[in-house]
Amino acid sequence: MEMQDDPNSPPSYSYMDFEPYCAWHREEGVDILAVHLHGFKREQMRVQVNSQRILTIHGQRPLDETKWSRFSKQNKLPNECMEDGIRAKFAAGILTITMPKRCSSSTARPHQHHQETSTRDQPKAQVHEEDANMIKRNDNINDKMKSISGMLGIAGKFASLVLLLAVSGAYVNCISKLRSCAAQN
Repeated sequence: MEMQDDPNSPPSYSYMDFEPYCAWHREEGVDILAVHLHGFKREQMRVQVNSQRILTIHGQRPLDETKWSRFSKQNKLPNECMEDGIRAKFAAGILTITMPKRCSSSTARPHQHHQETSTRDQPKAQVHEEDANMIKRNDNINDKMKSISGMLGIAGKFASLVLLLAVSGAYVNCISKLRSCAAQN
């Protein structure tokens, strides 16, 4: 006896794993990890740090009724990173994780003084310029991905058409041979 699927049961899902583009920016007092996650919403991802100082970023989002896109990324935190100072921000399709560094006691004073005098008004401008450049790069990458996706869609349709024509041709050829054999008998 054949078992039938229960129409009341939830549909089974398939997952497409992917590796998001990540960029590290290392500065004097902070490390920044930018993870490109276009199409995701903030509530579709999680950022966690475990007791072994492993930073885990994972998420998933629906592509259609039964297909989901998902990722999982793990990185060991740098030794000088302050775990309790880690902050994550998601904007314009980019998850930015800021990891402040501990200051060593022998270099803390000179670096703090140098930082106060040389970068008093620059950081905001630098950060905005870097964000703008990153957004431009993201838009370019996003446009290229859409273009490639469109080409793959066209290529897939073309390949299906070629396959259909080949199968149809083989079928017609087979029918012709059967008719010629039947005519000879």
